[in-house]
Amino acid sequence: MPAPQLPVEIVVRILDLTNASSSDLKLLQSCSLVCKAWSAHAQKMLFRSVSISMHREYTALVAAFQPHTPHGSTGTMRKPHLMRSPSLPFIAAVPGFLPTLGFTYPNILRGSVIELNVIIDFDQPDGLTFARLSHVVSLCPNLRKIGISVFGVQPGVKDAVGTTDRWRMRRLAPPVPDKALEALRTAPNASRISELRLNDWSDNSGILIQLLDVWPHITSLKLAGKLPTITNGTDSIFSTISLNVAPCALEALSLNCATGTESSIDFVKWLLAGSRQTLRRLEFLKEPSGKLLEDTFVRSVFPLESVYLPSCASPMVEQIIRHRLGPTGVPMVDDDDDIDGGRAFVQVQGLKEVFVEDPSTPFKLLVSIVHSETVQKFGFGVDGRTHLLPVARAIKAQTGLKRIAIWISDGRGRVFGLGSLRIACAIKGIELEETQDVKEFRAWRI
Repeated sequence: MPAPQLPVEIVVRILDLTNASSSDLKLLQSCSLVCKAWSAHAQKMLFRSVSISMHREYTALVAAFQPHTPHGSTGTMRKPHLMRSPSLPFIAAVPGFLPTLGFTYPNILRGSVIELNVIIDFDQPDGLTFARLSHVVSLCPNLRKIGISVFGVQPGVKDAVGTTDRWRMRRLAPPVPDKALEALRTAPNASRISELRLNDWSDNSGILIQLLDVWPHITSLKLAGKLPTITNGTDSIFSTISLNVAPCALEALSLNCATGTESSIDFVKWLLAGSRQTLRRLEFLKEPSGKLLEDTFVRSVFPLESVYLPSCASPMVEQIIRHRLGPTGVPMVDDDDDIDGGRAFVQVQGLKEVFVEDPSTPFKLLVSIVHSETVQKFGFGVDGRTHLLPVARAIKAQTGLKRIAIWISDGRGRVFGLGSLRIACAIKGIELEETQDVKEFRAWRI
């Protein structure tokens, strides 16, 4: 009598829960080896997010997508032989490992890729190029998110151990070739790309402008490294793009760059010019300038719902955050504009999510955020100097919070009033999450 088989729906549900509860790919890799019924579904999940940085990984990925290669064949075989790559999900490398399912398996793998992350380092002899990036993008019909890290090169100069990012960022990277741009622009999935993450560690700030020109419809943009600079109205970087209208209507913007210079502030304002009715999430992973914060939170009509800041220790930053803790009026026009000799204001809603990483946030601001009528999700850092009793009392009194996330920067985990905060959250039915890992804390904001 044959052994009973689990229904496919139950298998998929088990794998979904496995994937949601763990970021460790080894667990999904193990699931793909359980049996034939699990293999195809597990590998589909492994291919949701693909990372490549070398030419050999690019070759292996393209081979997996081809129906007439060992990686892409179908059939039956008892024992699997797997290929592992440092950053590429595991691929069945022997013809016939996967069962015949009535469809071409490579098409399933290609269609499973939702997120693609690539590293283009022009200082690596076996590195990727923009042409290879465009080829991989064209092979993934359901691709939605792209992450690109770019490193420049300086002929005759070798990296030494301990080389700082500041020196690496002075190295030039060639612009994206026209042929690669055209391939990205005409790819079948071009209109489906909704998120771009660019870590530009080179001295060529024009790469961002080229990519925004290719994907003007993206809604989420995450930038790290060096921002483009605006030196004058005829800067060659912007020769094909109008500075009067932003290339996309963003819903989320994350900046891990220095924004203290006048040029960087002007660029961010240009970038957000088309997002006045759409921008809902704004993240600064490095300390932003006060002027940029004031322009974004006080003088603009962005319908912001979520904000992430590295610190609120500055009185000016604290005042700006307080300004958005409830419904408020902001000007509809710029400072230089005028309507009938007066200012025109529009009502905007208060923030729903606030994350502040630095443990030195004044406790009065913490209490004010807890008392806010609109904030539903609040994350903040604490250490041995943080006093949480006032926050716990505020929660017990009145709050609309649904979730609190805490980063305990003190490795000993000793925070005064943390027990009272736990009790208050339990009484009010608020979900409380605690971690000593700052990366995990940052991931909770998503």
